[in-house]
Amino acid sequence: MIWNIILMCLGVYGEIEVVALQFEAGANLYIVKPTEPDELIENIRMLLGR
Repeated sequence: MIWNIILMCLGVYGEIEVVALQFEAGANLYIVKPTEPDELIENIRMLLGR
């Protein structure tokens, strides 16, 4: 069975090392908090292909 899981990380650290670790762990997107609700919704839509 093949799983297609989308992983979006929301964190407080924006250092390149932290972000790189998230992508190495399989994240499709990493967003640094705080973020605007509209930006969060747009990123979710983008990840879902809508």
